[in-house]
Amino acid sequence: RTLDYRQEQIKNQFRTITGTLIYLSITVRPDLCPYLNKACRGQADPKRLHIVLVERLLLYLNHTVDHGLVYRANGNLVETEIIGPLSRQYPELKRLADTKYVMFTDANFADATDERLRSTTGWCLYCFGCLISWKSTRQTLTAKSTLESEIIAAASASDEACWFHCLIESLSFCFDFPADSPPPPVPLLMDNTAALATSNHPMTTQASKHLDLRVFRIRDAQGDTTALEPGEERPVPRIRCYWCPTKTNIADFFSKLLQSCDFQRLGRFVVDLHYNPSADVSGDGELNYILPVADEWPEEFSQPPQLYLAESPDSFELFVKQLPPGPYPDPHDMAKFDPFEIFPISTD
Repeated sequence: RTLDYRQEQIKNQFRTITGTLIYLSITVRPDLCPYLNKACRGQADPKRLHIVLVERLLLYLNHTVDHGLVYRANGNLVETEIIGPLSRQYPELKRLADTKYVMFTDANFADATDERLRSTTGWCLYCFGCLISWKSTRQTLTAKSTLESEIIAAASASDEACWFHCLIESLSFCFDFPADSPPPPVPLLMDNTAALATSNHPMTTQASKHLDLRVFRIRDAQGDTTALEPGEERPVPRIRCYWCPTKTNIADFFSKLLQSCDFQRLGRFVVDLHYNPSADVSGDGELNYILPVADEWPEEFSQPPQLYLAESPDSFELFVKQLPPGPYPDPHDMAKFDPFEIFPISTD
């Protein structure tokens, strides 16, 4: 497919546009990070997928010029809708009830859109319920399992958490912590139980024995004492790993290209996006039939920006009858959908 005039202009100024978007993504628009992470892989020779994604990003910015980081003194969504319910629902997370900072980490294992099947790391750090640090990047190592990708992501997040903990030590008066003792560790939440067990267990198993030793610095950050020599001082525990459900893991926003409903559901914790709970899909074991909402089907079955999600075959068949006549791809075969084309905006 040939590029139209607007896409040709984007291709000619691709590096300038992506450089500007990178500046926005690391300052005031963290919601651009996961999509910009994909688009910037075409810096040397941008393909149509990279150009289309940058075009969607520009359209998205045009529709959301009033969005950005929101800092409130009280009533932050992370505290009221994630930390509070988790601390009441799960006994092992009761310590989070009084925490003043929390960190989420996640990984997208073996990204199918990556030529070398590299995984994607995503993490975000909140202080008093406000987002202060975030990251979405491709991993430098090729993970062979979900466990490996999650451990690599957690190790990257632990570096930021350790830096933040050292900052808290020097600014303990701002958090009402006693100056003669170290502050509480930074809670690091992840949704992979195998990665959590590997991070907390001091022994190396068959599934983790071949991993680079550098990724196990997450154990040292938790104050692991198994490798200490007699008389050696115990390290200060700077992080503490916990499990959290996938739906409450905000780092999922930075590690994957999400569908519209998930983008809005998690985006409200990032840049205060509008969210309609009635449009969300519960996903309680039922198959979600997905078809694009458009007046006509795009060429080559490329995925338009908006998605239609139906929770039952009846509503799916009703929607199919409203489409123009013609052959359509099987909605069960998700491999036919282009992930670069999925973006929760309208091009009208």
